Amino acid sequence: MDENPATKLCVEILMRGCVTSFVDLYKLSHREPVCIDQLAGELFSIPKEKLPWIAEVLAEAEESKRKSKFSEVYEKYVELADYFESCGDTATAINFHNTALKCVKLSSDKELEGTAYEVLGLAYERIGELKEAVRCHETFLRIAEASRTVGLKSKANTNLVRVYIANAEKLEKEGLFEEAKDFYDKAVHTANNNGDQEAEAEAYSKLGGITVLLGDLNKALEYQKRFLLVSKQLNSERREGKAVRECAALQEKLKQHEEAVQSLKRALEIAEEHDDIPGIADSCQQLGHLYTALSEHTKAVHYYKESYKVYQVLGDQHQIQQSRIKVGVAEGNLQWTKAGDTGYTGLVSTNIQLILAWKGKGQLA
Repeated sequence: MDENPATKLCVEILMRGCVTSFVDLYKLSHREPVCIDQLAGELFSIPKEKLPWIAEVLAEAEESKRKSKFSEVYEKYVELADYFESCGDTATAINFHNTALKCVKLSSDKELEGTAYEVLGLAYERIGELKEAVRCHETFLRIAEASRTVGLKSKANTNLVRVYIANAEKLEKEGLFEEAKDFYDKAVHTANNNGDQEAEAEAYSKLGGITVLLGDLNKALEYQKRFLLVSKQLNSERREGKAVRECAALQEKLKQHEEAVQSLKRALEIAEEHDDIPGIADSCQQLGHLYTALSEHTKAVHYYKESYKVYQVLGDQHQIQQSRIKVGVAEGNLQWTKAGDTGYTGLVSTNIQLILAWKGKGQLA
């Protein structure tokens, strides 16, 4: 007779009348080691000391099922799923989550069924199976809507927004921009239906970004303006600052220079209110660029000089050098407009001290 401890446990569980548990335990205890990390070549085997606990949980789940105590059945299978996931055996974990869900479906407890779909969806999220996660969370939402339970519906919508955005980001990295846009669009509508303005703002921002990649700048600007509107409704200046910068970048590309200037001035105002030094530098530099495009060289020089000073505070050597060049070009543009009939010679400085101060130390005249 086989004296293997695992086999003994299987016989004992069969003697309790738990046939399903006997089959499950036999498969688990007699299987080959499972690969849980292909790159590292890491294998997982169930520790011998854990087998009695697994056997007991399986038996308790089956005995509770006979008594139609589906909540207890669900808890036991999820307990097993959590254990295997903690060991890195995600396939077995998902299998137990699905077993738990099948058992719950036998009951008339729709709230518990919704929870089972949610928990399974969260498990799929953790292992990166986002399509399956979407399926589970969408089913959870349908159940929540049918049960008319406000709390469950809100929870389901929150989960969906998160997984829609995660799925969109994954598709965007893969270069599947149209598919990504569809998921960002779903995230916007789901967040709106849920009254979650923070999630709605994030989704509009990302929807604008992906629309730029699809080449529709006017539509992208529309989305960023909606991002700005929701940010204002939230009284979130941090979000508003990001939104106006995004709007300004698109307005500049669309040659809407005056609108871009107004957006950047608001971005600069917000950055100054929050002592956002990099934000101040970036806004000043962009304003200098825009005023150059508008041939308003005095203003361009002013903002380029301001950005140069801020980059000196930050100690960003690359930006310091770039800013010095931009200040020089802006000064040249300004002087050229003033030179009139004197031509090029009227622009040349003969003050050696000023030239050395500028070239050597970056000091502005």
